Amino acid sequence: MQHHRAWQHPRHSRRHGLTTPLVMLALLVAMCGLALILDRMWLEATRLELNTAAEAAALAGARDLASDQRLLPEITAKQLEDEATQSAVFACWANRAAGQPVVVSEADVQFSTIKADSSVEVVSNDGSLVDNGLVSQVDDETELPNRILVQAHRTRFRGNPVALFISQLTNQPYGDAVGIAAAKIDPRIVGVRPVSGSVVPALPLAIWKVDPTGQRSDTWQVAIEQRLGRDDYGYDTTTDSVTSGGDGIPELTLTSARRDGPAIVVNLQLLDIGTAFDEKKLSRQITQGWLAEDLATWNGEFRLSTDLNSTDVITLPGLPFLESADRDALDQIVGSARVAMLYDSAATGDSAQVSQINCSRLVAIRVLQVSDQDDGSCQIVVQPAVLATRTAIVDASQDLESIDHRSAYLYRLELTR
Repeated sequence: MQHHRAWQHPRHSRRHGLTTPLVMLALLVAMCGLALILDRMWLEATRLELNTAAEAAALAGARDLASDQRLLPEITAKQLEDEATQSAVFACWANRAAGQPVVVSEADVQFSTIKADSSVEVVSNDGSLVDNGLVSQVDDETELPNRILVQAHRTRFRGNPVALFISQLTNQPYGDAVGIAAAKIDPRIVGVRPVSGSVVPALPLAIWKVDPTGQRSDTWQVAIEQRLGRDDYGYDTTTDSVTSGGDGIPELTLTSARRDGPAIVVNLQLLDIGTAFDEKKLSRQITQGWLAEDLATWNGEFRLSTDLNSTDVITLPGLPFLESADRDALDQIVGSARVAMLYDSAATGDSAQVSQINCSRLVAIRVLQVSDQDDGSCQIVVQPAVLATRTAIVDASQDLESIDHRSAYLYRLELTR
């Protein structure tokens, strides 16, 4: 009689039931780790987006700190700050972080005055400015700010945190991210240089600085510095247009010579900035600015001096008359702020002869009107402007406290952190 043994599972199969829980546990741990990594990457991406928005806002606000209002005797720090704050808020709103527009309030925008070289600026962990002897809050209405700091928050404290991906696994439904940026305007200008393929917003024009005899009033010193020029026009920044009626900023009428006439009434010079007075190149410089190739003679940059204390001048070829193409080009930039030069003297001679022009200072002007005269000359009404550009070169060794911001026309615009 045969006996059949009962069938049995192999001995190792008794542990098969333990495998599934272990795999599930490992998957759960991996998913939690992946969720943490994704959330961290999401928060970091949001922080970078907030930094980008804060940088855009700081630059926009700094540009408004360098507005023509600085040229008004009665301007206050609060007026500049109000306009700069509005520009910073709008610039932030134009950017997005975590899929939503970046919203900042007036409390997120702070202003200060840099007293010296700002290479060691200190900012606290919460983004507020720390007075370390180099940077101070603006507490005097006569002291105009030159630095703006913007903080962009997406935090639980502000009620706008960043939603995370897998809150059920991490038990953290929200996260916090903050972006901080600061920008400044620096008036310690000694030259200009094209940056990253850009152009210098400059004109190949020089304006007579001062009449050594004291008899002429159509000079920069008398009409602009002494504020004795007429005030018949204004500039509306909201419509980007020239308006009739004064705006509190004096004007100067520049007069060119007739093509075949004497140059005794001239108070402007057309300069050769790498163009050899080529008509097309001059028109392009007037409408667009200076390219790096225009400055090849000066190794790609144009410096009037090595430092602010220098009394050196740079001598350039100049002509006292304007051709019709030059006048048409100037007419295209009416209302735009451009860098120009002041000249101390020009060699006398026939108007058709190239003179040697001694240029001593960079300024900024706004062309308000261009008109041809019956005698063949041209008159250009300009007023001083305040222009902030990344193409400006500064003398960092000069103490900022020694610069009168109320008489500065040209600033370097840059991020400081």
